[in-house]
Parts: sequence; structure tokens; C-alpha cells
Amino acid sequence: MAGPRALSPVAAALADAIVFVTLCVALTGPLGLPGIGLAASAAAAVNVIVLVVALRRREGRLHGRAMASSFGRIALAATVMGAFLAAFLKWVPEQRIAGWPGAGILAATIVAATVLYGFAAHLLGAPEPAELRQVARKRRQ
Repeated sequence: MAGPRALSPVAAALADAIVFVTLCVALTGPLGLPGIGLAASAAAAVNVIVLVVALRRREGRLHGRAMASSFGRIALAATVMGAFLAAFLKWVPEQRIAGWPGAGILAATIVAATVLYGFAAHLLGAPEPAELRQVARKRRQ
């Protein structure tokens, strides 16, 4: 039988699924397909919150100020990326993102948005890009 520690990820996944389905139904009408992306992001946030609460109960202090500061920097970098993607959608007509040529345009846009996000996170002093590089270096060794 599963112990309480095993139930936390299950509870987080269940909360994630409930929020995702509920928000998909609520947001797809007014927002269309972007509503699904927003629902997925909100559901992931709920998942993280449930897991952080469980971790805090299990481990104690989690250095909340440092995490909040990092979260703020990451959120700002995500906002920069979101602004880029919003500008892209205004600049490139939706009809151009169809078929194989559209797949190429979409792939290039995803790469550009990812690079912009990483660059913005680095400039904002978020620790995650450096940690990611450190993990990648360790895996190569």
C-alpha cells in the first residue's frame, strides 16, 4: 500500500488534471486554442503548488524568498517571450503557419522564443540557466 509520501504526487496530478479540464472547457470558447495553453500553464502551476506544500511539510524551510525572487525573474523572462510570440502572431498571418512550410516557420519561432527566454532569464539574473548549463556539463563528463 502506498504511504503518504507517494500520495502527494498523485494528489498533485489529480489537481492538475481537474484544473486543466475545467479551464479548457471554460477558456477554449472565449480564447480559442490559446485557452488550452493557458489552461495547461495554470494546471501546471497548481501541480507545483501542491507539491511545494507537500515538500514544505516534509522538509521544513524551503528558502521561500530566494524561490520567489527566482520565480519573479523567470516570470519576467516568460513575459518577454510571450510578448515576442504575440508580436509574431500579429506579424505573421495565421494562414502562413499551415502545411510543411508552416511547420518550418513554427519550429523556427519556437527555437527563437526559447533562445530569447534563455537570454532574458540570464540577463535578469535567474539562477536556472546557469544551473542548466552546469547539469549539461556534468552529463557530458
